[in-house]
Amino acid sequence: IDKALKTKLPTEYKNKVNRATFNYLGMYYSNGETEYLDSAIMILNQAIEISHTLFPAYYFKSIEYEAKGDYGSIIITVDSAIKYSYTDRNMLFFKARALDHLGMAEEADNVLESAERLYSQWIYCYPDSISFIISRIGFTAYYKGKTVAIKEINNYIKEYPNDDIIVGLK
Repeated sequence: IDKALKTKLPTEYKNKVNRATFNYLGMYYSNGETEYLDSAIMILNQAIEISHTLFPAYYFKSIEYEAKGDYGSIIITVDSAIKYSYTDRNMLFFKARALDHLGMAEEADNVLESAERLYSQWIYCYPDSISFIISRIGFTAYYKGKTVAIKEINNYIKEYPNDDIIVGLK
């Protein structure tokens, strides 16, 4: 997030966004008080007002809304991120989970199919990226189930027999 913020926002907002992202979410998980999430969302909204293309603000705002269980706001946030920034596989994953929570299974499946295509493209472009592989496995576990994800892990281990994939999964 720091790289994106250095050129897009003044230092005061960069510091506020970092605090909103990390400190407030941490305080929420420690104390369970949603006021921390509301404060973070307010600061993230300010960052987005300054720079509509600031993708990390949308991403972290989705995390805050998910912690609150505000699934409708996640959908709005993801749609805005796609409109002003770019389409990210993780953002689509947030949207699909939100749609699923709202009982919109068919729409969630359509979004998950789009996310799966993006995950596949990233893995194709960066086949040695452990972080992409791990992210993909988490997505697979959610979308297709644990059994399919375990098969996918086994395939990656066969393809990458060194210990890197195992270390990354622990």
